[in-house]
Amino acid sequence: MERWCLARAQKALPTRIVILTPTCVFGPGGGAYTSQPVELARNRQFCWIDGGTGLCNYTYVENLVDAMLAAARLPEAHGNRFIINDGHVSWREFLGPLVGADQQFPCLTMAELQALNQDASAFKLRELLEATISAPQVRAVARRSGVIRGLAKLMKIETSGAGVGRASNLGPTCRRTEAVAQPPGWLAELYNPSKTVFSSQKANDVLRWQPRVDLTSALSATVRWLEETGQLPAGTRGGG
Repeated sequence: MERWCLARAQKALPTRIVILTPTCVFGPGGGAYTSQPVELARNRQFCWIDGGTGLCNYTYVENLVDAMLAAARLPEAHGNRFIINDGHVSWREFLGPLVGADQQFPCLTMAELQALNQDASAFKLRELLEATISAPQVRAVARRSGVIRGLAKLMKIETSGAGVGRASNLGPTCRRTEAVAQPPGWLAELYNPSKTVFSSQKANDVLRWQPRVDLTSALSATVRWLEETGQLPAGTRGGG
């Protein structure tokens, strides 16, 4: 479609055609790189892929609007494609202020996350029993039930509470001792461990565009919006 548009631009005068390709767009009103990680963290479905060391190429929504206005205003933008990218940081630096920089989340490789989701496709009595017993009210009853104690003993599930829901294979630096929901397999694609960096030099040169809002200010505004809309408890997120 982009190639068709660029070819069309050569014979579509006076109509002007410009293609803008932004990187991960975030900010108030955002979804995949704003609300979604917060929701995943709230539902205990979030995990770091390779410890969050992959690179996030990001674009704050207000900076993207500036680029759109520049592309609409400048005649020399016609017939061109521009990558719009504010900069790049690790996923841990980018998502930390949104999901909670001080929280411990599982660390998985892409292969481990894929295997985890393949295993999850089959129903397992052990998982049901372990998840049920992890609830304090159920655990109190389970300790008085000979049948439940027998099943738990057979499956080597702790009913006292000390080891209930203990997650394993979470990596050396990311641990969680309480029950963790299943991270979806597409996390590896959305917040992937790639180290690719995208350049917006052409937009800088032709559109004379530079990101006006820096990352710190952009994340602060984003967190404020999440708090105001009730997606985050006020004052609970740290920086970086």
